[in-house]
Amino acid sequence: MAIGVSQQINFLYYIATFLVILGWSTSSFPSSSFMPFVAAQSGSALGNATFYTPPYVPSSCFGFDKNQFPDGNLFAAASEYLWNNRKACGKHFRVSCVGGTNAGVAKPCKPGSVIVKIVDKCPSPGCQGTLDLSAEAFNTIANPDAGKVMISYSE
Repeated sequence: MAIGVSQQINFLYYIATFLVILGWSTSSFPSSSFMPFVAAQSGSALGNATFYTPPYVPSSCFGFDKNQFPDGNLFAAASEYLWNNRKACGKHFRVSCVGGTNAGVAKPCKPGSVIVKIVDKCPSPGCQGTLDLSAEAFNTIANPDAGKVMISYSE
């Protein structure tokens, strides 16, 4: 029985995740920052997170409105996949770090999760993650020195 391309990509992603857990480098594996993955848990998906720093305005969703940012500056920019022609604006996602994407930081993840509000679009082709978190949101779930981490996220 043949399997589809998305199933093959998901299989490769799970292998890469397993190797990261074992402490192996996955730099030779293909990256899929913009592609959704099979749920890690019921109702969640796997992807990558990066972070950006101020200035945070104007945002693609709410322009210069200072009230767009939730307490603690826990917000994010959505990748093209999640952006969905501005339908992501104002949505909230629970994000947890599940592993590193490089050998630079041995244990990049912090315990727990963060809930972020989508206020912006992470522009292509420069967008390197499924979610581009505010610096404060990224620091809640991961060591900023990692720069990019694997995440589990759900709406």
